[in-house]
Amino acid sequence: MSNADQVAFRYQEEVTYGTLAGGNGVALRLTSESIVPDQPTVRSQEINSTRETTSIQQVGNDPSGSVGGELPYGAFDDFLDWLLYSTGWSAPAAAVTNTNISAQASDNSINSASSGFDTGWAGRWIKISGFTGTTANNGIAYVVSATTAKLVISGITLVNDSAGESVTIKASDRITNGTTQTSFSFEKAFGDLTNEFHVITGCVLESGSFNLALRNLVSATFNIQAKNYTPYTSTQMGTPTAAPTTDSINTRSHVPKIFVGGRATANIGKARDISITMGNNIRRRENIGDTSVESMGAGQFAVSGTFQSYFTASSSILSVFQANTYTSLAIVLQDDAGNVYVIDIPSIKWSRCANVANALNSDVINDCAFEARKHPTEGFTVRIHRIAA
Repeated sequence: MSNADQVAFRYQEEVTYGTLAGGNGVALRLTSESIVPDQPTVRSQEINSTRETTSIQQVGNDPSGSVGGELPYGAFDDFLDWLLYSTGWSAPAAAVTNTNISAQASDNSINSASSGFDTGWAGRWIKISGFTGTTANNGIAYVVSATTAKLVISGITLVNDSAGESVTIKASDRITNGTTQTSFSFEKAFGDLTNEFHVITGCVLESGSFNLALRNLVSATFNIQAKNYTPYTSTQMGTPTAAPTTDSINTRSHVPKIFVGGRATANIGKARDISITMGNNIRRRENIGDTSVESMGAGQFAVSGTFQSYFTASSSILSVFQANTYTSLAIVLQDDAGNVYVIDIPSIKWSRCANVANALNSDVINDCAFEARKHPTEGFTVRIHRIAA
């Protein structure tokens, strides 16, 4: 009899689809998993006088399921990359710390007298710290344009602050939705059973969802389609690399900014509940005579979600919905240690905006749903940014 509290989970990127790569895996922090070795069968259709079934044959091999977890910084970065079919996280930019950095209100810019910035920071999010004269200049912002001497930003309304303080600017590294499929192997190690290790190979991410609910932790669920499910009597992933020990992100104090309709401070809004789903429309490729899938095909990258906020007389979401125009959504997450994620979806369209009086003693809610598309000028549907503390 095995205890769920003693199951350990680890994963490993594959070099060849459906084949264990060898070496050590990576430990994974989970709250749940439901990966099962589904084997579809077909009953014989023979007619006989006893009315009984004469044969039941296995006709498929369809391991699948999901893994769910909270979203501590760094714990699911590989899964986020694989979900987006990205080419990998961009190389992290070196932080810039200097006493010659100033803030200028007239063009909402951060300036470096020594030209210490990077022009590649345009389109990235940055974390600003160290302004002590005007602490409102610190925080998370979006870089509208960049030269080595000037970063024009949005998301913070800057106040003039002369150089002299030791200011640090950290730029994000990021992943962008693309077309590169990555497969991985997953292992369940039953810790209270000394010789029970279940390995699932040929895993690809069918979809992923993210949920931000009141009085809760930010959570994620990743749905998996796989090639084979095989029990072993010993681990196939060596001594796993330890999982990050960062703390979970909550929706009370770790969501400093939600941008709806742009990345300027005027677009910072509030929400009661947000859910986002990203799907890859996976299909299993099979041949007669094969005992498992040959490969996994991927279709259109589809992004949708829901968004709830309190309805007011000045609610802009309803007017945007009625005008049938595109808008945007960006969510900033920052844990107590200062680690940052930004989920940036630059072109969405509201597909529902309901404002109904459900019952006595209740509030009217913007109960909205949205779908996303590739932004016509920014050139992507979703980018996820990260900035380590």
